[in-house]
Amino acid sequence: MAKMRLLTLATVAHGRSELSLEEVASSLDESPDNVERWVVRAISEGVLDGRIDQLNRKVLVKSAFQRKFDTNEWAFLDGKLSCWIENLEHVIKFIGEQKVAK
Repeated sequence: MAKMRLLTLATVAHGRSELSLEEVASSLDESPDNVERWVVRAISEGVLDGRIDQLNRKVLVKSAFQRKFDTNEWAFLDGKLSCWIENLEHVIKFIGEQKVAK
């Protein structure tokens, strides 16, 4: 049950910069008084990167664990890897040219 709550929190937080503690409590089916410990646990386990704003009763999210990886994510990753490979090929070519020039 604990893992399901952490994964639910990741899903709710994904792509958002802030959440109210009440929204988190509702998503986790937990009382608002106990929800901060779930957020702290999610941060400590790497499910969330962020902090709790206790004064405004919000969770400020930097990033959240991504639970799904579909076509859009694969296309984005393919683009990044292709760019990285191209850059490495340019570096290898440049180093080869420098060796020949010596």
